[in-house]
Amino acid sequence: MPVKRASWSQARCAVVLLGVAALAQGCGGGDDAAAPAADVTSANIPPAIACANLQGLQLAHGTVTAAQAVPAGSYQPPGSATAFAGLPAFCRVTATLSPVPGSSTSMELWLPATGWNGRYLQVGTNGFGGTIAWNTMAPQLQRGFATASGDSGHTSPGGFSSSWFFESPERFADFAGRSVHEVAAGARQVVQAYYAQAARYAYYSGTSTGGRDGLRAAQKYPTDFDGILAGAAIQHFTRGATQMLFTSQRLAQSGFQGAAGNALLNLVQRTAVAQCDAADGVVDGIIRDPRACTWDPHALVCAAGQDPATCLTPAQADAVAASTSPLRDPVTQQALFVGQTISSQADWISFIVNPAYSLAVYQMGLDDPAWNGSTFDMHRDLPLLEAALSSNNATNPDLSAFQAAGGKLIQYQSWEDGVALPQAALQYYDQVRDATTGGDRTVQRSFYRLFMIPGTSHGGTGPGPYDIGQIGQTPVSNDASHDAITALQAWVERGSAPQQFIATKFRNNDRAQGIAMQRPICLYPSQAVYKGSGDTNDAGNFSCQ
Repeated sequence: MPVKRASWSQARCAVVLLGVAALAQGCGGGDDAAAPAADVTSANIPPAIACANLQGLQLAHGTVTAAQAVPAGSYQPPGSATAFAGLPAFCRVTATLSPVPGSSTSMELWLPATGWNGRYLQVGTNGFGGTIAWNTMAPQLQRGFATASGDSGHTSPGGFSSSWFFESPERFADFAGRSVHEVAAGARQVVQAYYAQAARYAYYSGTSTGGRDGLRAAQKYPTDFDGILAGAAIQHFTRGATQMLFTSQRLAQSGFQGAAGNALLNLVQRTAVAQCDAADGVVDGIIRDPRACTWDPHALVCAAGQDPATCLTPAQADAVAASTSPLRDPVTQQALFVGQTISSQADWISFIVNPAYSLAVYQMGLDDPAWNGSTFDMHRDLPLLEAALSSNNATNPDLSAFQAAGGKLIQYQSWEDGVALPQAALQYYDQVRDATTGGDRTVQRSFYRLFMIPGTSHGGTGPGPYDIGQIGQTPVSNDASHDAITALQAWVERGSAPQQFIATKFRNNDRAQGIAMQRPICLYPSQAVYKGSGDTNDAGNFSCQ
């Protein structure tokens, strides 16, 4: 029987709902637990009160500001540019959460009016947050979850603006994990009030910034969630941004500029893949493990008279080589962070050539909204950045409290990610093994499993299959082999841990055009190995070894 946590399965009725005597149903005082939830494998739990009666509900750190019954069909939330079709009837709840003066998190919670599965699933944000993730809430509602999202403690104008940071000293504390915790706590109280029982299981799923928030929840708030699915996690907020800014400046200084510079970066990626693709026994445009690729970008240095659009200058080759090497302090030569993957240049074009993200991080850390990077001195500026913003790093390897509470963590990471660097994920996984389990990988796998995805970038694009039902993706099947959320539930609720996933790539990245390729995504350090015969687009012709 999985370990249950007091924060959800023993939620207290520490809420006041005027005019609703039924609120106390199934609730006790003192140390009494809530009545057990129904068997979630077949749960169909109805509400105990009308949706409108949640209006004005007093939460520990806020108030329900709106409670609206939404009929089944298409719904466009206020503030959203998108209408979401095929939704079941639900109760839409909004609340403002403020644990301390100057803090303000907007939360939105969607509660199934019928067919609630007894579970809660909170979704993460991306970038600098600043909005509700309706697009990822909608699929979870359709699956029967009570689902919620927060705005990370601020409203953002979009893009990579740092303006919100300067509004209040508490904005960054909310962004650095407190907002996720407050949403979980507030949602717990609303779920209890609406259904007169706690969610039997609580889950979290997020990618990128949301992936970092998931890892930090396991580190800092170990009883908030029974299961966490964290992907493409930008774990080291400060040094990751420093690596990106360093790479951006090295590329610009060496002549990677404009469309011609981007074309050369694409040339680097194509050449690296061409040189290392066949090492795994299959020529498919995918490097199974880029660590094994020893190709040197200096091999692309122009010969005399060669068309400069087809080769690199020595300075450009040096810049690529420096970016794919460990980041070092320019004065002490101390290794500070991992390097880029040799085949991740698609993400360099998307996120690094234009340094808007890393500049915004440094604007926050240096407390200067006009800082433009022209005076960047890593030796001087990185310590200032870390002194100001290290609370947003999700790098604590001690997950012993999460482990002791029975939590389960699935992390997935793309090998060609140029934002959330794959080597950082591997480094952290080993650090957790050593710090939490004394170096015992078997014990680590009892609560934390890592899956590396070849041939895909930070957004999941690239030649490799990426879709395993994570946030932003729709699985081809909701079984545990194809859907990571279902797999997480099976691990938490039945003790069935995932060994691999079958990832899917659709033709032209369009689900309507059908499946182009499927491939096993293996529990690290295992890798998908071709059996030697059969269609290489068929996952059945590979095994995890």
